[in-house]
Amino acid sequence: MNPAWYEAPLAQLRAGSESERRAAIDALETAGDPDSVWPLALIAIAPEEGEHARVAAAAVLCHLAPRSSARLVEHLDTSDPQERAAAHLALALLVGSASFGAERQALVMRWFYPTGTGQPDPAALHALETFIEALVRLPDFAKLRDQRNQNPFARYDDDEMVVVGMPDGRFGLHWDERLCIVLGIGRVVAIAPSLMRAVARDPSEQARWLVYSVIKEKGAYWPIAELAQAVRYDIMGNAALKYLLAAGATRAPAIACALSDPSLVGDLASAPVEWAGWSREMAPLFDALVERLRQDEAAIRRNALVLLCALEDGRIIPLLLSALTDPDATVREQAAIGIGRYARHLPASPHVADAVPLLLVTLADPQPSVRAQAARALGLVRDARAVDPLIAALTDPVEAVRTAAVAALGAFPDDRVAEALARALVDPAVGVGRQAVTSLGRIKASVPLIAAIGHPAAEVRAAAIKQLLYVDRNDRALEPLIAALRDPVEEVRAAATDALGWERYRDERALEPLLVALRDPAQAVRYAAAGALGWERYWDARALEPLLATLCDPVESNLTRWRATQALIGAIRVLGELGATEVVLVLVEALADPVAEVRSAAADALRELGDRRVVPALCRALYDPNDYVAKRAKCALRQFHRHRVVWPLLWGVFRERDPGMRVRRCAAAICLLLGW
Repeated sequence: MNPAWYEAPLAQLRAGSESERRAAIDALETAGDPDSVWPLALIAIAPEEGEHARVAAAAVLCHLAPRSSARLVEHLDTSDPQERAAAHLALALLVGSASFGAERQALVMRWFYPTGTGQPDPAALHALETFIEALVRLPDFAKLRDQRNQNPFARYDDDEMVVVGMPDGRFGLHWDERLCIVLGIGRVVAIAPSLMRAVARDPSEQARWLVYSVIKEKGAYWPIAELAQAVRYDIMGNAALKYLLAAGATRAPAIACALSDPSLVGDLASAPVEWAGWSREMAPLFDALVERLRQDEAAIRRNALVLLCALEDGRIIPLLLSALTDPDATVREQAAIGIGRYARHLPASPHVADAVPLLLVTLADPQPSVRAQAARALGLVRDARAVDPLIAALTDPVEAVRTAAVAALGAFPDDRVAEALARALVDPAVGVGRQAVTSLGRIKASVPLIAAIGHPAAEVRAAAIKQLLYVDRNDRALEPLIAALRDPVEEVRAAATDALGWERYRDERALEPLLVALRDPAQAVRYAAAGALGWERYWDARALEPLLATLCDPVESNLTRWRATQALIGAIRVLGELGATEVVLVLVEALADPVAEVRSAAADALRELGDRRVVPALCRALYDPNDYVAKRAKCALRQFHRHRVVWPLLWGVFRERDPGMRVRRCAAAICLLLGW
């Protein structure tokens, strides 16, 4: 074979398009020429080569290296450093190959541990790490998600049955192959440090899923330091924590040291782990974590507090109170968070009230973040001594502190609090006003909420309308709600329309405005209006024509048309036979609508009509592919005399050519005749 034959595929691999790279990969793999291993390895290890070329070269090497095993070790003794690097990389690929027999294992072990001392060759270790990083960083491979939107990269879903991985269309590596290669490397060398260094350099989603899969397989054998490092990353954090805490009773000091080490875990307060769910597993770490609170480094103390706050143990309250006077602001902030969490989960504890005096002092802390957390904690403690200081905090120069104080005041149903929250509605920061509305809803203060419907900020207006739904009815709210139907902001109009459909605010005076809202340009408003008009208070002949227009509108959303069909039932009950002629044709057409919900609602509406002309249409609906629609049609037919129903069904039996459908029609006729 011509030694230079592979130059053209290599050029395509370097600078070709995606299809050209794919063709080059196929050509190189099919030829299987051992001489092409070295130029491919040189591409794979060269930083100046493009990412796509390096990854594609590594993919080809995965297939070629096993065929070149007999010649690989010889190249380790060459004087050319590039060739030695290529040989190291090719051997690293061989480690991960599926065919890892005894002969190859001996070859690789002789390569990786050349001196016989058990210490790996630094060049070999570097080659393995380079290869692992290439595997972790394979970009943009195809994904397949199942209906529950699970892990797009893992081999199996939660039931360990359904395959959800797909081959990589550009680089020819299946996700399973990639995982098997990494696990194969793990048979020769501890891969946890290399994997975590690769993730630290590229914490992409696929990298995190790959490490998660490895931890699921081999997490019990990982070192404590690497498991602790994995806790800081999404996806794999909980899996790593599971294995880390499994030996908590026997290795508590080492685990506590690793979990609180900021160089490994960073800031645990921002780690993607629900610490409260690990309370039982972390209980053996209590004494070791208390010891970590005595460290000089503030980040260690803060991380130790984060872990201690996950424990439902009364012994942590004195520790948290002591931490409120810590010289570092982040530690004081975490202590306030911990007191609030303790008060939320164990409100009856006698230790909670002991924290109030120190929290009130902390409200004057020089750091805004500490003041904000102290205010939130006071709201969770719910001690009356905090009301006046929290009201005073509404004048704090920092928005976050004012917002926290407003949120905390929502725990105190008091006239003074209602007045203070009403003043907070005009705060220049919209976020403060939005939170004031929520707190006013918590203390059931309807008067300030009604006034907030006219707030300059649309976000506050919409929030005020939504909060009115959870307070006692106030007749003065009706006119502002009706006026809000003409608000220029869609969110406000939709909230007002929805509110007028709630029982406490249904009123005949809102009927005409709701009919206007049924023609609103915003789909959310039309949907809310159709739902509101379905309630008995709004059953009126005036609603018939707008509801029919909504039902027949081909561009209207399916949910709105379904709601309009349901609302027609009320209008039909009011009109009786007077409006039957006008409605029956539209509802019969609706029985053939492509949306099952519209068909079922149309069957219910036709039942209300009681018009004999609808019997044939309802008989056809008995064979609807949707079982619920067929059931509603059957219920509608029961009100007619049996003989009026059975004859159309039997006539359909004679006209039916399909034997199976003929049996179904005959059975339906017999069931209705017998009253089933």
